[in-house]
Parts: sequence; C-alpha cells; structure tokens
Amino acid sequence: MCERELYGTIGSSMIFVGFFLGGIVVGPFSDKFGRKITMYISGLIVSIMSLLAAFPEAFWLFALARCVIGFGIG
Repeated sequence: MCERELYGTIGSSMIFVGFFLGGIVVGPFSDKFGRKITMYISGLIVSIMSLLAAFPEAFWLFALARCVIGFGIG
C-alpha cells in the first residue's frame, strides 16, 4: 500500500464539501440575482478552478481547488 493513498480520497471528498457549502450559499444568491447570472458565475468558477487544479504546486492547493470546484457545482 502506498502511504499517499489517502490523498485520492481527500481530493474526492473535497468536491462534496464544496458542493454542500455551495448549495447553502448559492441558493439565496440565485434567489436575489437570478438563475442566469448565477449559472454563468458558477461555470466560470468551475472552469478556472479546474484549470488550476490540473497543475498544483502542493496537495493543499489541489484540495482547495477541488473544494472551490464543488462550491461552483453546488
């Protein structure tokens, strides 16, 4: 077994943490500003953070990017 095997699990879990937080925050934002602008902003967040998650310098940057991706999906 690899000692870094847990990193994959943490990286995947961060998506769901961000998804949970995004669902709480983005719902009221969507009610206030509309769904169209919310979808554009969410798409932009997911696109930029996916690009940043592809080339991280450290694992914590990757995990943070995955959390923000989840937030954008939420």
